[in-house]
Amino acid sequence: MYGAGAILHADREGTYWWGRRLATVLFVRPVPRMLWPTKYDDAAAALGTPSIETNMGVGTDDLRETVGWTGALGAAPGIVADMWIEFWWASFLVLLCIGWCHGRAWARAVGQGGVWTPLYCSMFAVSIYLVMQSLEAMLFRFLLLAVPVLLAWGCARGLGALAAQRDFATSPETG
Repeated sequence: MYGAGAILHADREGTYWWGRRLATVLFVRPVPRMLWPTKYDDAAAALGTPSIETNMGVGTDDLRETVGWTGALGAAPGIVADMWIEFWWASFLVLLCIGWCHGRAWARAVGQGGVWTPLYCSMFAVSIYLVMQSLEAMLFRFLLLAVPVLLAWGCARGLGALAAQRDFATSPETG
């Protein structure tokens, strides 16, 4: 219901964000609030979007004008409505790209293994946020999982390479 109301409101008002809310989530949200207390308001002013601090900026009181009720605090529209609000008819291309990314990660996890396995597992684990909340919720959590996985994998490979060099240098065959 909330997602349908958000779509109706976006269509009526003609307010589509064209990725600006996603930019706020990816580049502003990771900054700790103690370093930047007004980060959401500043980003909203700079990007011309509503503040994403409440309901990702999607119709709390605004919905009353369109559908006759106010969106619940903390409500999320789901992936289809979220992408519609963000990209209008181009949302279908974005949804196709999301599916392609999941499929590609799965294929690499199965075919190549390595770092792709924990990355795909991370994508799969947070994919519930696509259905229940929004792309922004999924992306932020995926970044929180993927960055440590990539760092740990890189450190492990580096340590493995150092151990291999040490073993090669001390082996009797290399003299």
